[in-house]
Amino acid sequence: MPVELYAAPLDFTRAEDLQAWATTWATAFEPGVFLLLKGDLGSGKTTFVQGLARGLGVAEPVTSPTFTLVQVFATKSYALVHADLYRLTPEEVWGLDLHEDWAGAIFAVEWAERLPFTPKQAICLQFLAGEQGHQVLGSSQGCIAGRILERGFLEVKPR
Repeated sequence: MPVELYAAPLDFTRAEDLQAWATTWATAFEPGVFLLLKGDLGSGKTTFVQGLARGLGVAEPVTSPTFTLVQVFATKSYALVHADLYRLTPEEVWGLDLHEDWAGAIFAVEWAERLPFTPKQAICLQFLAGEQGHQVLGSSQGCIAGRILERGFLEVKPR
């Protein structure tokens, strides 16, 4: 039976604070975990991935792969696979081979509601943007993902 964990929401008044939180939290991630990023345009999904990439040691600029669909970044220990499914149907997503065994990779999937399969180890982050800043809601499926979610929402303190 999968383990599900829900975390209390986190609030960020500035995009830089959201990035800094992701940068610090990045050290907790393990290969094989999917970050399922959901939220409207401008809600902070790419901002989060930029901070995550920085925390994993990615030196090159990270932008939303809206037109390239998938970007793969080398980190010190494994790959960061950044996908944007905004323009795709769930049927078209199968062609990206995200369901294949990418041993040694962390996945950050924007517009994850279009993902046609459920990963075994997944952290779902729901991004909400408002006049006061960004809010992030978190849930997880799987023991490893649950442990990582707990660390990010309980141990790593946002600014």
